[in-house]
Amino acid sequence: MKVLDRIKAITINNNIILTSVIGLSGTGKTNFALWLSEKLLNDNLYDDVKLVNLEENLDEKAIFDSKNTIYIFDDVTYLLSKHSKEIDKFLRALMLARHSIERAMFIFISHYSTSTLPVLRSAHVRVVSSITSVYELRQYAKLFNTDALWDFYQRFIKLERYIFLVNALGFHAIIKIPLSNLYKIKFSKIEVLSA
Repeated sequence: MKVLDRIKAITINNNIILTSVIGLSGTGKTNFALWLSEKLLNDNLYDDVKLVNLEENLDEKAIFDSKNTIYIFDDVTYLLSKHSKEIDKFLRALMLARHSIERAMFIFISHYSTSTLPVLRSAHVRVVSSITSVYELRQYAKLFNTDALWDFYQRFIKLERYIFLVNALGFHAIIKIPLSNLYKIKFSKIEVLSA
């Protein structure tokens, strides 16, 4: 089974999917989210994609107003690392949305796994776009297969680009996104939410 097939199966069997994409700036996290969204849209598993900039838009009514949608929360690292009334309001809306929206995938993109709030660390699908040290290897040892982690680390430090280590509910794989597929989602299906 390919990891993409595993993600599709998870999507078919669960109404709400949480996906966490973590890595250094410039390692393709947003590209991965858009690539995955394109694949799921092409298979008619979702109808729409919303790119949400939380620094500019914390209006939960505007964010969570759609059904059968993929929500991409790009770069939540620093914004969600601290508590505030606005963040608490957003997290409450997210928890309510998880129970009231018929079907959705939430993709949270961040730079460090430990910098985001614990509520967003739990995920059906975990993706890493970079590992730069043995310290990071140890951090991810609880979330990924040791052999897959080591293989990914060796490939990453040899400067292989657009590779991703994916854990889709226990199914681990390293994938490489073809550069020709990046950002090919029909922009009519993407709504960018910002102030």
